[in-house]
Amino acid sequence: MWYLQGINSLIENKLNEDIALLPVGGVTKITIYANILCNNDLKTVAFIDSDNEANQAAQDAIIKYRLGNKNILQAKVFCSHNIPAAATEDIIRATLIPIFEKIYNKKISERDKTSTEPIIKIFKKIQKDFSKEKLAKEFLQWAKEKSSSDLTADEQTHCQNLINTINRRLK
Repeated sequence: MWYLQGINSLIENKLNEDIALLPVGGVTKITIYANILCNNDLKTVAFIDSDNEANQAAQDAIIKYRLGNKNILQAKVFCSHNIPAAATEDIIRATLIPIFEKIYNKKISERDKTSTEPIIKIFKKIQKDFSKEKLAKEFLQWAKEKSSSDLTADEQTHCQNLINTINRRLK
């Protein structure tokens, strides 16, 4: 949720004001939320990572029935690199690398920067006490002080595509 809020604050075309972001606490809870929201006639989109657990959730019959295939959005679709197990962080990985380096005073190798491995996995390999929450909070703070021009061109395109897709699906 923090990444979507930060991305939304950076890009030109924002999320529709009527859209509420709800963190569900992992893909295992999507079925519950999809049932609750859809039973109340609320249009719903699930934005999920692309790891094995998320791939299984995306194929879940109840989720597919409740949301429809078009309303299950996986992070890998919005990434520049071909990262099969992409997470939300991989959409803005070039931006997150210097934020990570600043927080932990560590350098990311060129090999890791261009790897198809999810960036969070790389961060965890380099920093044993790595915190996803700490990184997300730092990104949100960074986003408050920056603009879309501070993202790479690919990140700008993919972030705008993500927000536009959510807006279209919830129209």
